[in-house]
Amino acid sequence: MSAPALSSESAGYAQRRKQLHTLTRDLHAAGAHIHLDLPRIVVIGNQSAGKSSVIEAISEIKVPRDVGTCTRCPMECRVLESASGKWSCQIKIRWEYDPAGRRKHDVEEILFGGLLTDKADVELMLKRAQAAVVDAGKTPLGQILNMSPDDLTAFSRSFPATTFSRNVVCVDITGPGLTDLSFVDLPGIISNADPAVVQFVQNMVQSYISGTCLIVVALPMSDDIENQSALRMAREVDRDGSRTIGVMTKPDTLSPGSIKAKNLWLEILEGRAQGHRLRHGYYCTRQPDDGERTTGITSAEAREAERRFFESTGPWSTSTEQQRFGTGNLVKYLSKMLTEIINKVLPRLQHDVEQKLSACCAGLRKIPKEVTNEPASYVLGLLSSFCVDIQSHVVGVPGAEVLVQHNRRTYGTFKRAIRSTAPRFIPLPSASDAPSNAIRVDVLSDPEDDETIENDSPPGIHTQVVRQMYLKDMRTHIQRSTTRELPFNVPYPAKTTLIRRFQKTWEDECISCFENIQRHFRLTLSQLINRRFQRFKNLAGKIDAAIVSLLQDCRAAALEQIGMLLKFETTPFTQNTHYLSDATDKVLSRYKDVRGSRSFVRSLPEVEVAAEEVDGTEDFYIGQSGHSPVPESPPLPPSPDNRAETPRAPEFDLPQTTASVFENTEANPRNAGTSHTARIPHFTLDWSDGPSIPSETQREQQMAEALAALARVGYTGLTADDLGKLKPPDEYEEELKVMAEVRAYFQVSYKRIIDYIPLAIDHTFLYAFAEALQFHLIENLALGAPDAAARCTAYLSEDLDIVMRRQELTGRKASLEKAKLELMSVSFAGVELSASS
Repeated sequence: MSAPALSSESAGYAQRRKQLHTLTRDLHAAGAHIHLDLPRIVVIGNQSAGKSSVIEAISEIKVPRDVGTCTRCPMECRVLESASGKWSCQIKIRWEYDPAGRRKHDVEEILFGGLLTDKADVELMLKRAQAAVVDAGKTPLGQILNMSPDDLTAFSRSFPATTFSRNVVCVDITGPGLTDLSFVDLPGIISNADPAVVQFVQNMVQSYISGTCLIVVALPMSDDIENQSALRMAREVDRDGSRTIGVMTKPDTLSPGSIKAKNLWLEILEGRAQGHRLRHGYYCTRQPDDGERTTGITSAEAREAERRFFESTGPWSTSTEQQRFGTGNLVKYLSKMLTEIINKVLPRLQHDVEQKLSACCAGLRKIPKEVTNEPASYVLGLLSSFCVDIQSHVVGVPGAEVLVQHNRRTYGTFKRAIRSTAPRFIPLPSASDAPSNAIRVDVLSDPEDDETIENDSPPGIHTQVVRQMYLKDMRTHIQRSTTRELPFNVPYPAKTTLIRRFQKTWEDECISCFENIQRHFRLTLSQLINRRFQRFKNLAGKIDAAIVSLLQDCRAAALEQIGMLLKFETTPFTQNTHYLSDATDKVLSRYKDVRGSRSFVRSLPEVEVAAEEVDGTEDFYIGQSGHSPVPESPPLPPSPDNRAETPRAPEFDLPQTTASVFENTEANPRNAGTSHTARIPHFTLDWSDGPSIPSETQREQQMAEALAALARVGYTGLTADDLGKLKPPDEYEEELKVMAEVRAYFQVSYKRIIDYIPLAIDHTFLYAFAEALQFHLIENLALGAPDAAARCTAYLSEDLDIVMRRQELTGRKASLEKAKLELMSVSFAGVELSASS
């Protein structure tokens, strides 16, 4: 290759190198290194490892060496060659952490003092900058900038020994003959100090040397390499040694007789020592000692002295790796490697920036925007939206059906609980008179009552155990209630007492239903408050308190209304006479059917039935447990001579039931509150010596013939139930009528209560709450008061987590957007760079 071509390519490489180093400087200044893995060189070492001397040699400036602030914060040096021929230095401070040590969302890099043009002024200015960083902004920067050396020394000594900082002193140096390079100098790794200080420094070093950075480890040759904790930390994060460069320092401290130590270090440098090999190898530098620095040796003089030392001192002078001796060779290699790494990772950085910026914007979209509207208007808008939400849930509009659906289930449970309190009247004289065979009694079978009480009813249903009442019990009850009534007149209190008896638990059921509705409504309100006002904790707390007070008012009104409705039911009354009369007739007719033994059924298999309810109607079985005696014969017409014997029914086996369905729960406490299930036999009654009971088909045919005969003589419009009235009066006629009237009135009262209680809860509690809420909130939040704006400003103070998250994402977005612009300004010329290098 010709010389002009080589010169042209070298110029292009130098320009590219400067462009890339400027890019990383700007990216660090924008805080992009917090979010992106930016390539950089990090210089680490133990205390007194000669690290400061290496930094001085690379940057060609003097750094503070006295004990104090110089060792308590990172220093970032950014060196660029200047074509103007002028040397300058600008010191800055990059605030990455707040005084409490938390990472700031908006990283800022500020100037510290003016532009320096004299190298002699740099050391004092660096001391001031490092003192300002450690002080963490407690003292005005202008005051620190004007401190004299003595004042600065006293100021630095006032810091506790444990005070360190992660904020960075940045040094931008430009000048002729400099090599483009940037690196970070970290505090020396210490072991004999306060444990908190040791851990802080180690954590700081650990955070800097992770990622893709080049790790430069200063290794003093005055100490054995196995004792170098800095090298040990580098190996922990770079196990294969692909990112670590060893720099041997203080070779002049080895005495002429330390031949073994010198040979060991030479083997390490030349890559012949097993266990210490690094991909980038080792370099060896010699820096001025204290005496030379005292005489004011210049950078050029120091480099010349270094060259003479390695050329004249063995075993370094005889090494085959002469290119690894001297600061100049180290700086060139570091600059070349950093340039190549930066150029190589540019596509990845571009992709990372796009990806992280997209994720950042998505995160910001999830966080509510900061309030910029007039506070009172904004709060009023929030309240209006919140009230609309509640109204939607109360009404049950599409998308907000959960509350209403829950209430419907609760009301269904309430209906079944009230239905279970129906009086259990058995139209037989007593339990002992019940035949052993099963008698099925269908008391009432209105279509709307044909629903099964589910075995897995929701929690809260109060299963009622109603004591059965037989005809003799009813007769005794009527007699005890009789005072001044005329004969054949049932006392009014006898009926009202029975009515109040089945209403005894209604209040508990109503309160249970209401409390269930209220609990779920309160949960719904809490969820809506959290969804609407999560970011405003003060406002959410105020609204929650206002809602509690309004709930108490609406609860009191609802309970008052429920109590009034229950009080209405304590006075028997209805104008629905047609329904009451019809229900009374149906119940009485069926009671009489039982008395006439017309409820026996033939040839049915054994079935499983519940004691409380069967097929949704108030059905029950009458039977006895234990043995199966001969069933009682139905009455037969007497013979003409009145001497005919009553035939005895044949005996037959019946399956034994596990328990009497109508056991007295008071006599057997084990059965109280439980629902019994028993196997009840159905069988055919067959009288061998007398008239047999007709089959159901025969009975229906006979009924039809009888009704037809009555119609022919003018009695039209009669039904099968009307035929029961043709029977002679029953000895328990009065008791049967009372049973039928009370049972029919239960049907009237029960149907009223299962409608009006839910309506009362809906209108006096739910709807009333939704309608009164907005005015109640406006009044409680005092939005009409003169200081409404100030109040609303306080209400809108956001939750700290949301504020911090928004600030974090906003700062990250700004940093990434700057990084994106910086990366777009750099062409991706990696192939050209590789060829030229």
